[in-house]
Amino acid sequence: MIPIDAFPYELNQLFSEYQAASSIVILYRMKAENKSLPRETDLQVTGVNGFGSVTFFSQYLSGLEAGLLDRLKETLAKIEVNARPLFLKQAIYRCNRLLRTCAQVVAEPHANDQSAQPMALLWHFRHATFLNDQGQPGDEALRKKLLQRTSRYAHQWQHHVTDLKEQLGYLVCLTNYLPMVSVEESEPARRVTITVRCTVEELAVFGKMLYNDHAFVQMNRAQFCRLIANFFSTTRQAKISEHSFRNHFDNPSADVVERICAKLGRMMKNSRKLNREK
Repeated sequence: MIPIDAFPYELNQLFSEYQAASSIVILYRMKAENKSLPRETDLQVTGVNGFGSVTFFSQYLSGLEAGLLDRLKETLAKIEVNARPLFLKQAIYRCNRLLRTCAQVVAEPHANDQSAQPMALLWHFRHATFLNDQGQPGDEALRKKLLQRTSRYAHQWQHHVTDLKEQLGYLVCLTNYLPMVSVEESEPARRVTITVRCTVEELAVFGKMLYNDHAFVQMNRAQFCRLIANFFSTTRQAKISEHSFRNHFDNPSADVVERICAKLGRMMKNSRKLNREK
């Protein structure tokens, strides 16, 4: 078993590829010789970490996320059950640091200009800063244009790291609430589910009522929807799609809400009989 004092080393190994990917380099070219940026077309981003397409960049990040989760589950199998939440929380802390990624911005020099210097751009939507190579505030106009040109790349980075963070939070939820469930179990056919006598739409509405009433502690919306979809089934549907459940959770129909309210009314009416049965 992996001891607690070895967690930092194991996490460094797990996040090594993400750490390398977080050394983001934005390469851009100035089309205007005077670099005064008089027009939007004067600045062109030629690549982010060597990717000239947002699609390829997103596919690369998806591969990183899948690979890390696979290795993470293998590592968790070597950790004592009661120590797994601590390991996962430390992994979530690593994700928080990745969300504050600082990108290097490098200008491609013109043929007659060899003095271009690398600059740093903090890749975060609301707290973006721009520094020149001396660590002083850089050109504000250039900063805004670079943020605009790389916003889709930045969104993909934030989306994938946030999704990874949610996946880790889901595993924390499993280890806290369902300690007997093996986190490395990935075969859905072998998973035992709780079957309820209602539709997926009704289950989603009832679940939303409980969630909005803060009945569950330390669980966000994505974790809650994933947990219900994985460990519940209905008499009509043996396997619930997480996407379908989340869609009904976010967009409940009025008639389903009325049905659930009617059921709750009948339950409350029947519950009054409990005192009489004593």
